[in-house]
Amino acid sequence: MTRKAVVVLRVSTDEQHLGPAAQQADCERFAAHADLEIVATFMDIGVSGATPIDEREGFMQAMTSAPDLGAEVLLVQGRDRLARSISVAIAAEEALRSQGMVLLAADGSCGLETGDPDDPDAFMMKAIRDVFAQYERLTIKMRTKKALRVKKLRGERHCKDAPLGKMLDPNDPKRLVPNPVEEEAIQAARLLRGEKMSLRKISAELAQLGHFNRAGNQLTAEQVRRMVV
Repeated sequence: MTRKAVVVLRVSTDEQHLGPAAQQADCERFAAHADLEIVATFMDIGVSGATPIDEREGFMQAMTSAPDLGAEVLLVQGRDRLARSISVAIAAEEALRSQGMVLLAADGSCGLETGDPDDPDAFMMKAIRDVFAQYERLTIKMRTKKALRVKKLRGERHCKDAPLGKMLDPNDPKRLVPNPVEEEAIQAARLLRGEKMSLRKISAELAQLGHFNRAGNQLTAEQVRRMVV
């Protein structure tokens, strides 16, 4: 008997190797052979695999829409598309189970494709996949941090916009040099903070001194906080 399924696609900012279109195509191929009817697709774009399920708009929409759509299956391209965190993967499966839904993966990595949720081998493989998914996420995170730290030590640009107090070197756009205007503002903000002023009061004082953010607006409390830490 054909079962109805909702598809959830996830792509984080660090993972570009398997985009939404490729994930959708894999899910459609799997559905055609698994006697599934895809009734809706939901997306979490720019969402980390460690993000809790209740903070994922696509996943939560899939969960709330499934009953009205008559869907009893949540289909993902791979188990790591669901989560790259052991605790998040467990939470997601528990949420699905409480709603009477089953989690399936187009690449067969969810362990229930055999049809037996109590299969001990399937359980072990799910656990192993979850561990390696989290390991890969942490490895990417650590590698990125190291690369950014090296760039910072070299004075190289390591983000889209130059950090506060810095600007791109006109002679070498890959390098950062001090921004004298912002450095003056930072020094003033720290002096004012030393006088026990609130962040909003400091922002107002800086505006009086002619210091604004890069958009030409009064500095926000968060921007001031970054200046005085």
